[in-house]
Amino acid sequence: MPETPELNSPLPAEAYEEQRRKGFRWLRFGTELEQRYQRSSSSLVEYQTNVALVVGLGIWLAFLALDYVRWQAWPDIHAWPIEMWKIVVIRTVVLACLATCTLAMLQKEPLFDRRRVTAGILCMVSLASCLINALYGQLGVMQEVGGLLLLIIALFLPMGLRLKECMGLALISVAMVLILSVLMPLSSPTAQPARLAISMLIAAALGTLSAYQREYGLREQFLLRAELECMARLDVLTGLLNRRAFNEHLGLALASARREGKQVALMLIDVDHFKLYNDAFGHAAGDQALQTLAPVLKSLCGRPLDHAARVGGEEMCVVLYDVHPQHLEHLCRSLLDRVDALALSHGASPSADRISVSAGCTLSLAEDDAQSLYRRADQLLYQAKHRGRNRACTDQAQDVLPSRLSDNKGLQAPSSSETPSKASA
Repeated sequence: MPETPELNSPLPAEAYEEQRRKGFRWLRFGTELEQRYQRSSSSLVEYQTNVALVVGLGIWLAFLALDYVRWQAWPDIHAWPIEMWKIVVIRTVVLACLATCTLAMLQKEPLFDRRRVTAGILCMVSLASCLINALYGQLGVMQEVGGLLLLIIALFLPMGLRLKECMGLALISVAMVLILSVLMPLSSPTAQPARLAISMLIAAALGTLSAYQREYGLREQFLLRAELECMARLDVLTGLLNRRAFNEHLGLALASARREGKQVALMLIDVDHFKLYNDAFGHAAGDQALQTLAPVLKSLCGRPLDHAARVGGEEMCVVLYDVHPQHLEHLCRSLLDRVDALALSHGASPSADRISVSAGCTLSLAEDDAQSLYRRADQLLYQAKHRGRNRACTDQAQDVLPSRLSDNKGLQAPSSSETPSKASA
């Protein structure tokens, strides 16, 4: 299944909760959730397929041993009927195919599509089993009823096939029994293909019920596990990444940037005079203000490796992947303009008439790790606070102001020769 970039970005816990509430009686999620489920289960399916191939190879060898016991009734190999030689050829061809496919699938990087190979093997084994059963019937030997029922059960084992595909293979097997009973008349008077077909259909019905319940449980576990993982990674109030997830993502983004020769931009953001806002309007209003600011930060994240996080209190940050130095000023002004456009009144603020933010924005260097990059962004953030707030300080000397205030000379930054000091929150 082709992987889209959107699959690398986390979904909110509400998406998984909504799918659980809607249900999935047809064993199908929405498009994006279905892709995520298939991707998450691919490694388990790979292991299960390998185990099933090895077990199937062993079972086929066991039936070959049973054939050898039956063949003792014809001690003279030269007097074997043509049906016996057909059985030998079928057993040998299927054994060779099973062994080859097993070896191919056990490779670290299989050469063939796993689902197609699995479906092909099961179809081949079904046809071979039905043919052998019909050939033994022509010889007057008791048919392998148990073998065919075992085959039907095996079709519903977890091997990466969808339930509809397993049901289709089971019905094909039943149809082959009936078709071969017409094309190859049986010499045994006890042979009853119709009764065998009914037994196979019953086995298919039981297999379908079992497989449905198993996959339903797996899908429900996937939704619950993903929802819990989201709750562990996301800040409950804002829906942004929490501090732990931010640290993990920043390290991964920097490692990827070093491999690909890119730069990562880190924007460390603090709401100006947030304590005064809480004191004036209450903590509930402060929480609502943070919730309103969160979508602004998310709107800056347009790529799979871009993420916004709340790292503590009113302090938030944005990680942007593959940012060119000439674009950093535009990103900072975009942030300040979008916050300014919210027009959230903040009469208690001594620096603005509405809620504003200060930001420190820096670009990663080749030798940077998460700590050094964060430390540099933190220094720039406090520099922005020292220079009057409602602005962003970057690695470049010029401060970035909101467009509404950029022409106001009274708000121009002081000279860069001034030593910044940590301003109070």
